[in-house]
Formats: sequence, structure tokens, C-alpha cells
Amino acid sequence: MATQVPPKHRNALRVLMFPWLAYGHISPFLDLAKKLADRGFSVRICSTIISRETINKQIPEKYSASIKMVELCLPKLPKLTTNEIPVDMDHIVLKTLKLSKSNFAKILKNLKPDLVIYDLLLQWAEGVANEQGIPAMKFVVMGAAVFSYFYNSIRKPEVEFPFQDIYPGKNELMKLNELIAKSSREEEHDDVDDPFAEGNIQIMLMSTSRTIEAKYIDYFTKLSNWKVIPVGLPIKNRVTNDVDNMEVIDWLGTRDENSTIFVSFGNEYFLSKEEMEELAFGLELNFGVPIIAMPIHLDQPMNAKLMVELGVAVEIVRDDDGKIYREEIAETLKGVVTRGNLRAKVRDVSKNLKSIGNEEIDGAAKELIQLCKK
Repeated sequence: MATQVPPKHRNALRVLMFPWLAYGHISPFLDLAKKLADRGFSVRICSTIISRETINKQIPEKYSASIKMVELCLPKLPKLTTNEIPVDMDHIVLKTLKLSKSNFAKILKNLKPDLVIYDLLLQWAEGVANEQGIPAMKFVVMGAAVFSYFYNSIRKPEVEFPFQDIYPGKNELMKLNELIAKSSREEEHDDVDDPFAEGNIQIMLMSTSRTIEAKYIDYFTKLSNWKVIPVGLPIKNRVTNDVDNMEVIDWLGTRDENSTIFVSFGNEYFLSKEEMEELAFGLELNFGVPIIAMPIHLDQPMNAKLMVELGVAVEIVRDDDGKIYREEIAETLKGVVTRGNLRAKVRDVSKNLKSIGNEEIDGAAKELIQLCKK
């Protein structure tokens, strides 16, 4: 059961959330919005008209009064979400959002929220909020392991990253270094902010749990002097307005146990023809495995290594050039389906996450209440 918020706070604290326009960012914001709404907060999610359908479909009827979307009007561009432009053109969306500062300021003036929770990619939102005397806090939607690695590499390159078990492989390191270099170049332009910039409030919310990332949270805190408040992991609510999701769930109910494979590529990535063929042949060689998630880019490789470290996953090994092979996929799948201890470990970690989940978000809610009272 969620901790009950004192009556004087119930329905009193108004929070405006401002996520980056990728679904992988919007989804954790929506999850946090529901958790805060359960604890008496009134939440408004600020986004564009193109994100409206995605957001509204993920807000169950029970939250219709406590969570609402507020539309941010942007300067006219033909494409306004990360779904519709190449990943290397994200800076166009960032620039467009930053050009909407005055519109964002008007929203704050009209709504007068007690707190703004903004995406780490939208650092400028803090300045707009502070101009109106509104406290603002960043929300990091990636895990502590990956975030601490990026911070270490960019802000403290002279310090050796101490966690070798999740250290990127040769090909992964090359891609991450390219990403870091690209990020550094973009920060030289006025339209791209530094996601690690210090703010008036040296506290950040993070989409993680101490159950799985305590040492990484502590390392980042020591390295950066930021206080990290974990809000737990995003948990998909089965009760949504998405008919397609319910059809999938109903279909899964008709399948035999251990007869279904879930393949996840994450956001903003499309397999090459060669990768698709190798994956298809690998699955065909060993049909009958419950779940496979194959790390490809951005934070996925390090997250995969974290899951391996926790004992809840087996990673598909790539060669030095980053290529995957059907035999390796088939062998990995065989290992997963035959290792009963892996399933037991997954159940154990899941149980621990659920037991601490309410405790962590209750703590986060109390921190937000105290912040708004200052």
C-alpha cells in the first residue's frame, strides 16, 4: 500500500512534467506521474500535439482527473517527434523546443505549478521556471550505471571508471565515444544544453532502484555531489486505453507455456537487413524460448551487462566488429531456456523490486513535498 499523504497536502501540490519527445523518455515520466497521482499530487504533462495521442492512451480512466496533458506550441517544422527524424537529427527537435521558451513560460504563468520536473535533455526549462520563482528538478530516465559512466567519461575523464563488469566492449566503446564526442560538439551550439549542468537544486530524480543499482547511485553521488532520489523502475500498467496492447495480452493467453519469444530492440533503432536475417535464423534454430532482449546501441549494451551482473540475463556475444551470428543467438537462447536458476533469480529480483518500490516512491514524494514547502 502507498503511504497516505497528509490531508493538508492532498490534491494541493501541482507538478508540471516536461519530458523529451521520445517515447523512451515519455514513458518513465508517465509512470512517475501515476505514482505521484496515487500520492495526492496533481500532475500536468507538457508536450506537443503530436505526442498527445501517445500520452492520452497511456493514462487510465482512474487518472483522468489527476493527470492531464498541456500542449506546448512549437515553431512550425515539418517533423516534431523523434519517431519521425533520424537519431543524428535530434538536435533539430532540441533547437525547436528551445525556441518555444516563451510559450513554456506562458504555460507556467497560467498553471502556477508548485514544482517543475524536467527531462535532463531540456535543461533550459529550469531557468524559465526559476525566473518565475518555481523550483525545478531534473528527472534522469536512464539507469545509474549508464548515467554514472557518461558523467565519468565527460566530466571526470581523469578518473578511471571502477566497474569493469559493465564496462563497454571494444565495439560498444567506440560507439559510445562517438556519441560522447557528438554530444560535446553539439553543446558548443546555443540550442543544445549540457545535461550534466548544475542547477539551483542539486537533487535529481532517477528512474532506478537501489535494489539493483545501489553502488552505481552511490558512486555517481560521490563523483558529482548530486543527491539522487530513486523513484523505482517504470512498471507497465495493464489497464490502459490501448486496444492493441490488450489484443497482444489476450493472444499471449492462448499460447503454451515457454512457447513465445519477445524480441526488443529499444527505441530509435532499426535493424539492418543482415542483422534481421541472422536474428531470424537464430530464433528458427532454437524456437521455444520465452524472452530475448538484444542490446544494440546507446545505453542498451551497458544495461544488458548490468542485467548479466545481477544474474537475470544472458547476453548475446558480438564479434569485435559488433556483428551477431545465428549460431550464437541459438546457443544463447538454449542456455536461457535450460537454466532454471536464471528464472529463479528473475523472480527473486522482481520480488525485491516490488517490496521496495512503494518505499522508494514514498520517499521521493516526501522529498518533493519538503522542497515545495521551502
